[in-house]
Amino acid sequence: MKKLFLLLLTSVFAQSQSLEFKQYFSVEKQVVEVDSTSADELYNRLKTWVLTSYNEPNEVIVVDTPNQIRIRPLDSCFMTYNPLGIEFCYVARYQITLDIRDNKYRFSFDVEDVFLDDYTPIYGNPSDLIWKKKDGSPKTNRGAKQMRTSANKSLNMFFDSIKTAALNTAASTDDDDW
Repeated sequence: MKKLFLLLLTSVFAQSQSLEFKQYFSVEKQVVEVDSTSADELYNRLKTWVLTSYNEPNEVIVVDTPNQIRIRPLDSCFMTYNPLGIEFCYVARYQITLDIRDNKYRFSFDVEDVFLDDYTPIYGNPSDLIWKKKDGSPKTNRGAKQMRTSANKSLNMFFDSIKTAALNTAASTDDDDW
């Protein structure tokens, strides 16, 4: 049974997809298939992920129904910028929406606000200021690339963590001595 679990875990990471912010702070909705899993069981797995991932889960949960879980946390270092060896964190308020059905869920991720590390708001549309030039074309400088890379890393950490929780079947105790 342990070999089956390891095979399942290996296949999860082999099939994992990488999400990417292009120029903006949102991604296309991603549907994740979870074979032979009822909506109720999937809801329980995803709700457990929320409860164990946040210190104050009741503070971040916006919607909690059997068909949808939506959270709205504040991440103290969602993306970083490292000019001259000094790392600056950008704080982000974002929403993760998990729409739940039998055998699948849909993942949505949108950044609402971005602040400097001292919680000074960035005025205007954060994606415009951080990733766009005044003429609307994407910034290609080193700082914009660093921030986009670190934001994508944070995004994929959430996506992969949620996917692992959704695909996690109850471990069998056949081989355990307990």
